[in-house]
Amino acid sequence: MKYFIALSTLLVAFTMNAQATECVAHRGNNVEELENSMASIESAYQIGAKIIEFDVHHTSDKEPILMHDSTLKKTATHRAGATCPLRTKISDLTWEEIQSQCILKNGEEIPHLLDVFERYHQLNVRFFFELKDKPSRTTMEIIERYYSDHPERLTFISFKKSALKKIVESSIVGPIVEGGAKVLHLASSSLFAKKCYDGVGLSKPSIRTVNRLMNRGLEVAAFTINDSHKMMDYIDTGLTYLISDDPATCIELNQNTSRINQQLAKN
Repeated sequence: MKYFIALSTLLVAFTMNAQATECVAHRGNNVEELENSMASIESAYQIGAKIIEFDVHHTSDKEPILMHDSTLKKTATHRAGATCPLRTKISDLTWEEIQSQCILKNGEEIPHLLDVFERYHQLNVRFFFELKDKPSRTTMEIIERYYSDHPERLTFISFKKSALKKIVESSIVGPIVEGGAKVLHLASSSLFAKKCYDGVGLSKPSIRTVNRLMNRGLEVAAFTINDSHKMMDYIDTGLTYLISDDPATCIELNQNTSRINQQLAKN
C-alpha cells in the first residue's frame, strides 16, 4: 500500500509540474473542411481550438492569401465563365486575377489575410501564422492594424529563416514580437533548427528530442500528428504544441488527461 501511495505522489507531482500541451488546428479543422478555407478555420474555432494554423503566400502585387502550395491547383478551381491559372505560381498572379478567375473547391472565395483577421481579431483565439515566403509591407501593416493590442495571440512560423528574420527586424511588426508575439523556426530535423527564436517546430520529433529542446528552455511544436496514440505520447511529455489535422481528437485527449490529473491531485 505504501508503495502505491508513493507512486501516486510521484505521479501527481509530475503531472502538476508538466505543462499542458496546446493543440493547434493545422490549416483549420481540415479533417472536416477544405484546408485554409474560412470554413475550416471557423470549424476549428467552433470545436474549441484555442490555436489555429494557416499558411500565407503572396501574390505578385504583394497581397497575402491563405494557401499552402505555391500554386492554386490543390484547393482552387475555375470560377464560372472564367479559367483559373491553377498551375501558375501565386507569386506570378495578381490578387485581382485570382479573385476574378478562381474560387475554392468548396465554393468559397479564396481567403485574403484581411478576411481572417476581420472575423477573429476580437475573439480569444490565437493563430500560428505560417509564412511561405517573405512578408510584404502590406502584410505587416495588416498585422499591426489588427494585433498591435494583442500580440500574444500571434505566433509566426516558417521554414524560411529569411521570412522570420524580416518579421523580427521589421519596424512595423518587430514591436509586436517584442510585445509578446512568438516566433518558431520550422525544420525537418532539430539539426537544421539553427536559429530557434522562441522555439522550433519539427516533423514527428522523438520524445528524447522534445525533452532535450524543452530542457534548453525552447518551446517545441510537433507536426503533423494525427494518430491518437502518438498524440498521447507527446501530451505525456508536456510538449508545448501539438499540430494536427484532427484537432478535435487532440482537444478530447487533452481534456481527458486534465481530468485524470485533477482526480489524482484530489486523491
